[in-house]
Amino acid sequence: AYGKYGRVDVSIIFTLFQCGENINLKIIRSGKKMKAQVIAKPFVRLVPLSEHDTKPRYFIYCGLVFQPLSYDYIDSSECPSNPKLGALFHSGQQTDDKLEIILLSHTLSDKVNIGYEHISNAPIKSVNGKTVRDLKGLVDLIEGAASEEEPLLQITTDDGHIIIVPSLKNKDSVVANKRILSRYKVSCDRCLDG
Repeated sequence: AYGKYGRVDVSIIFTLFQCGENINLKIIRSGKKMKAQVIAKPFVRLVPLSEHDTKPRYFIYCGLVFQPLSYDYIDSSECPSNPKLGALFHSGQQTDDKLEIILLSHTLSDKVNIGYEHISNAPIKSVNGKTVRDLKGLVDLIEGAASEEEPLLQITTDDGHIIIVPSLKNKDSVVANKRILSRYKVSCDRCLDG
């Protein structure tokens, strides 16, 4: 119970405190009354709200178009109703390991990516087994694979799809990237700063 109001949703109580303040709680766990203390922290969204006056951020590699999930993307006609993406927007919170959700939004068809055209709006989990933290991290993992002597990249989505494309160590990827950007009239393979 909270003061004269009786039972209230716990989120109401948290709105009464400033970030950094201690919140003293009386809770019941396994039938026992306990005291607990938490520190009020800001809710940092995993998926940002509508962004104005910024260019869309993206990275294109072997025709795979990666971009961060945002409210604007969810609200666009490019993104059909997807409960998982909606849940990430409404309740996803940043952690040290995950600063934003990176999607394989769609594929620019080419012989280097045959068979992957059907994968779209898929959150990316990892590249060569290493977790993707944000868009810059994805670029670093893809470009860093060349120094690890890896001829192929294995990109895994949250849904379990596994995408295999040549790494930068493989000359096919360099040729394919140029061919795809030219064919689809894309001037640059990336825009990392909106």
